[in-house]
Amino acid sequence: MAQEIELKLSLPQAYQSRFTALALLQGYALEAPQLQALQNSYFDTPDQRLNRHAVALRIRRNGDRYIQTLKTRGSSQGGLHQRQEWEWPVPGAALDFSVLPPQAFPDGVALDTLAVAFNTDFERTCWMLDYSYQGQQASIELVLDNGWVSTQDQRDPISEIELELKSGPTGALFELALALAAELPLRISRISKAEKGFRLLQPEQARRIPAAPVVVDRVVDRVESRFDLQAAQQWLERIQALLESYAFIADVERLGQAPAAFAGLGQQLAMAEGVADDLLNRLTEQQQALSLLLAEADPEVLLQQWLDARSLGLCLLQTSQWLYQQK
Repeated sequence: MAQEIELKLSLPQAYQSRFTALALLQGYALEAPQLQALQNSYFDTPDQRLNRHAVALRIRRNGDRYIQTLKTRGSSQGGLHQRQEWEWPVPGAALDFSVLPPQAFPDGVALDTLAVAFNTDFERTCWMLDYSYQGQQASIELVLDNGWVSTQDQRDPISEIELELKSGPTGALFELALALAAELPLRISRISKAEKGFRLLQPEQARRIPAAPVVVDRVVDRVESRFDLQAAQQWLERIQALLESYAFIADVERLGQAPAAFAGLGQQLAMAEGVADDLLNRLTEQQQALSLLLAEADPEVLLQQWLDARSLGLCLLQTSQWLYQQK
């Protein structure tokens, strides 16, 4: 068992060739990138009990090799994902029940009811990077995935970057992500490939948005303390969920709630110590730009351009990094 620490970033498909040509990758890469064609089958019970408990079980085919992987519920903060992971080589596309740890599954799951729920098929380009961060070296696996998540009658594109920390400080992931986002439009992604698949099976999941935080002012040693880190994190999660929901279902009402979320996040950060004015200004600019677009008669094309803009990705990444540093 290992702990997986990674950042997921979405990339517009039109920018993939430009990404692979970035000089930054060549500067930190230890060797030429490795290319893989990966086919994955995700398993669940008929009532999707694993998904409801944030457990993912898959078999991945890579050439002649098959790997069975189990991932359990973990934590996600501003796009940084941490969860437990097990892997076992298996002889083929069928599950090997003998190696699955019972404690990792929700109570009452009958393993013999597990069946393929959906598939993900994509091409992966993988770089191993030796990245220098604050006088330390970090080993980071960077992958570019391009392909599809598919059920029997639907599919959703995959175009994303994953930065996985193999060794070194976690902060290196954010610094590298920001360096990449300065070159191309990259936006933090909260949703895994498995969640994309279950979203196809149950599209209403895309409408489930984290609630706005309820902030209660506190008085500590007669000094009113108003900045609430948890509330700021919740505002950021709400923004990211609204953007991902709109990208999937193209419902303008989804984004209609986002300006208030940007305002709530900005208000929280304005009460904190050590926040750069530049970051506060970026949040305000994104809020104002989105509000203007929503006032247009037919805003869909302009909204997509806003979603794919480099400035939005940088703003959200910088916010996520700052909040992570306050832990």
